[in-house]
Amino acid sequence: MARSAGAKAVPGAHIHDVIIVGGGIAGLSAAWRLRDRDILVLEAGDRPGGRICSVDGDNGVMNFGAHMFGGPGTIVGDLCCALGLSLRPIDAGLMAIALKGRLRLKGRAELLPFLLPLAPAARLSLIKAGLGLRLGSGKAAAMLRRTADEPWPEMTRQRLDFAGAETLAERLGCLHPQAALIIRAITERCGGDPSGISAGHGLRSFANVWSSTSPGFHLVGGSSRLPEALAERLGRRLRLQTPVRHVERGEGSLEVRVDGKGAETVRHFARTVILATPATQTRTIMPALRSSVKAALGEIRYGPFLSVALNTAEQAPGRLERTYAVSTPDSAFGVLFNQSVNRFSLAGHEKGGSLMMFAGAARAEKLMQLGDDEIASRFAGDLRKLLPELIPAGAPVVKRWPLGAPYAFTGRAALQPALTQSLERIALAGDYLEFPNMEAAIRSGNEAADRVLRWL
Repeated sequence: MARSAGAKAVPGAHIHDVIIVGGGIAGLSAAWRLRDRDILVLEAGDRPGGRICSVDGDNGVMNFGAHMFGGPGTIVGDLCCALGLSLRPIDAGLMAIALKGRLRLKGRAELLPFLLPLAPAARLSLIKAGLGLRLGSGKAAAMLRRTADEPWPEMTRQRLDFAGAETLAERLGCLHPQAALIIRAITERCGGDPSGISAGHGLRSFANVWSSTSPGFHLVGGSSRLPEALAERLGRRLRLQTPVRHVERGEGSLEVRVDGKGAETVRHFARTVILATPATQTRTIMPALRSSVKAALGEIRYGPFLSVALNTAEQAPGRLERTYAVSTPDSAFGVLFNQSVNRFSLAGHEKGGSLMMFAGAARAEKLMQLGDDEIASRFAGDLRKLLPELIPAGAPVVKRWPLGAPYAFTGRAALQPALTQSLERIALAGDYLEFPNMEAAIRSGNEAADRVLRWL
């Protein structure tokens, strides 16, 4: 492929060691690992963090995206500790459920089929599905432990290959509609519905829920404290509202073109580049990638997320004080997260209650056809029916995530060799390379940083 004249560095132009495209947690973690090198991070948005998003307002913290953090000894937890950020154990119930107007906050997951208002056939169907999920998630947990020390390309391939030949719906078999509704409300948290995600992807999600370390930790002050802390330490090396339009190989350097003022195009040069952007964007901004890589990037699938945050002003513990997550299969939203769990029992807790109503996958896709006011009205109405004692503080705020989470589908592992191959002076990063959580995103950023260090 012929190179344009612009691919050659301008005489006297500064050449960075690394330019990182994307200021989500994958790009920021790569930058943190490379902080002793000459780096430049370019982020199109007006804030760092990508899908890690929270706001600290007058009525309390509002979380809109990723919100469960690993503790000390995990990649996420250790990064938070290194940055001097405080983590708080969630220490609350994760398996509450509301169905047909009845809110059940306690009880083991295995007992739910006997406790919920279900038809007899639905009860049997849910028992069968629950046993399959419990056994499968145990195997998924064992697989995660077994692959933990593998080299990153092999680790990700094995994890994506686990139970990857069939969908979760095929694995579970024909379910009663009531049972299918309950399962679907849980799987939408990981990006897709049972008919679209691989069995391995769904089982890994359930393994995370049922693991001994769940539900994990909250970041004191809101989830955005993590990307904000990284951004503060990077200083002027992070540039927001700087959309990258094109990356091109040159003679001895790579050229990164961004939009400047007006019609001006600004050109930056680097010895290496990390593309820490969603798969769809990565494919667009670097058309000269190998055809196998471009083809694999084009196959990555994302499920949409929709979140509505609301602060509350109760002055005494309520029914949700010790409950973190409530599955709501027959509500407008699929799950309710209590971001201010244990607010009245912990000293130094943030002011105000903080709830996040969440919808994903097909549920979110359908809702996104509506305006924000209608979405907020529907969510708030169902919340009032469920918990009429809540006292809203301010209006609910809607956040749309069209590319909410990448999810694994049948045959996804076959794409991994192309996506993890060594690309001369270019490295990829992002949770689409493994699983939609902070651990995987940071791990991919660290791997990308290690690769470019070997080239420098």
